[in-house]
Amino acid sequence: MRLSVIIIVGPGHEDNLFHCLSMLVRQSHQPHEVIVISDGAHRSEFVCQHYQQQLPLIYEHRPNDTRLAFSRNRGAELASGELLVFIDCDMLLNPEALAAYASQAQAHPEAVIFGYCGYLNAYVAPSALVPHRPVNFVDFRFLRYTPTGLMPSPYLGRYLYWYTMSGNFAIAKRLFQALQGFNPQFQGWGGEDMELGERLRQQNIPLLLSIDAWGEHQCHEKQGQFYELKAQPLNELQIQTLPAPQSSTVLTTTSASLHLLDLIFNHYLPQTDQAYVTSLKFPFSLAHIDLGQDQYPKSNRHLMVGNTVPPAPWHSVWVDPQQPHTLLSPLIQTCFAPQKPGLSVIIVTGMGRSDNLYHCLESLTWQTQPPDEVVVISDGEPRSEFVCQSFADRLPLVHHYRPNDLRVGSSRNQGVALSTYDHLVFLDSDVMLNPEALASYVQHLNDQPQAYCIGYCGLDKTFVAPSALKEGRRVNCHDSRYEAVSSQGFKAQPHLSIYPHWYAWSANVALHRQTFMEVGGFPETVYGWGGEDQDFANRLCTLGIPFVYLLDAWGEHQEHPLNGYFYDFKHAAQIAYVYNQPSPQTAQVMAQGPAAQRLQRLLLGFYGQGYAVPFTGDNYPSNIASLLWPQGLKSVPDSAWTLLKTGT
Repeated sequence: MRLSVIIIVGPGHEDNLFHCLSMLVRQSHQPHEVIVISDGAHRSEFVCQHYQQQLPLIYEHRPNDTRLAFSRNRGAELASGELLVFIDCDMLLNPEALAAYASQAQAHPEAVIFGYCGYLNAYVAPSALVPHRPVNFVDFRFLRYTPTGLMPSPYLGRYLYWYTMSGNFAIAKRLFQALQGFNPQFQGWGGEDMELGERLRQQNIPLLLSIDAWGEHQCHEKQGQFYELKAQPLNELQIQTLPAPQSSTVLTTTSASLHLLDLIFNHYLPQTDQAYVTSLKFPFSLAHIDLGQDQYPKSNRHLMVGNTVPPAPWHSVWVDPQQPHTLLSPLIQTCFAPQKPGLSVIIVTGMGRSDNLYHCLESLTWQTQPPDEVVVISDGEPRSEFVCQSFADRLPLVHHYRPNDLRVGSSRNQGVALSTYDHLVFLDSDVMLNPEALASYVQHLNDQPQAYCIGYCGLDKTFVAPSALKEGRRVNCHDSRYEAVSSQGFKAQPHLSIYPHWYAWSANVALHRQTFMEVGGFPETVYGWGGEDQDFANRLCTLGIPFVYLLDAWGEHQEHPLNGYFYDFKHAAQIAYVYNQPSPQTAQVMAQGPAAQRLQRLLLGFYGQGYAVPFTGDNYPSNIASLLWPQGLKSVPDSAWTLLKTGT
């Protein structure tokens, strides 16, 4: 069966769309096409461009008029599949959801199928599908949850059209056309889907609720025109009189349903804020969730005859606790684990750093071991997407824009969630790596998979010189973690080998993905510049992770102004405990490779002399060759790029 997935995205929800599409890539039943209709979400086009090679995408942009119903109808016009699957852009479908829709639509060709969705905003937990993503996971159409069963609302079995939320549902295209789609009079959020449900009831079309087609709802702010116009025409167009019950609801329970129950009680609930939920009068524990009485029909009493809520039979959905199943299906497990070995470089860039980002990315094109993937997370920098586009044919790039909130730790975690490879390299967008840096990281992580590798980086802002990597750039080249450099080598700060987490700044570091997951990622409550990396390193120390200061993986720090909100928040009190709870651990400083020797000669010669010399390309500068190779100029071939690649 050919499935056309239709997604509507509004302004400010491009971030949600990115992750929504990421879960469509992982479906066991791949969609025939994915149609994205933008209701004024300008950045959604760049999100779709990223997935153009992974999904059969159709994209159309409309001016923002908050008409979801009109946009959905337009998506249906463009669709060529037999089954239309409508999902909101904030929906994360489990990897078996489309397969469930396909099989259930074949079994019930005349029915409309609504998928389980975490609509209740009070319950928030980390996603089970996209790591570090906060989601809602409780569907208020069910009143009681236990590890072996779900108890639906008493009205769900007879009045499902009250609950026909369109954030996750499927309908045959011919049926959608016969109904003439959604009512385009609706503006804003809500109402148009319940009005469609009422017309489905009037046509006596069976309505099914599928637990197998479950999805998470991404948390987001609810403000703007969509929510100001919430259900504006609802009183005029929705149910005016109490209709006869329709008892055609089918609740499915197969393997995907079992995985959902396991996740609720073994993943979501243990990480939910129990005090907050309890304060809302929703009793819950690790053994059950009890939402009490269904508040939804009561809120619509004024639409009903006699202002009363009709009685309905209770119906429970139970699963067999003896049936063998695991916490996560193999498909869901792929959402947590990398799919293949390789190297992901994660770069976070902030506002005003697009120029630095350009030269940072350029340094990755010089690498003797190219990255398998480069993930750029923009914290509010609108020009970063255009910078990334200029490298699209030279680097395997992923660009993700998020609104500026000054949370570098959150951005780095986002980068990991979007990456796919075992080895992770974190770079600040103002760092330019020497051509052998990534190869050095890969070598040492292969030799010591548990290690936290910290590359040399010119973080001392008081020492400024012309770049040896890029002509015309001024950089900081002295790493203050080292007291001195001489012809005998580098002398580290006395405490570096005892308290390495004091110095583990994350402008240029690498580690294995498994280590990152074990420590729980960077803290997301630290705002502004600095501190989140030392907190991260402090927790690595408590796990006994070895620290390796790697001089071969050296980089220059591009000079830039130190002002703006990031620096106003510098070293906030939120991270003071890092310094008060040291975890002594022996660290290793490694300066064995040829790249470290070249850095040593540059520090002793070129940087100190203060004249500009490019370090890359075919026109290798002859005036610094003596600093890098003891043999002198005569031994340097015409193409220095060959020398850098071979490491000789």
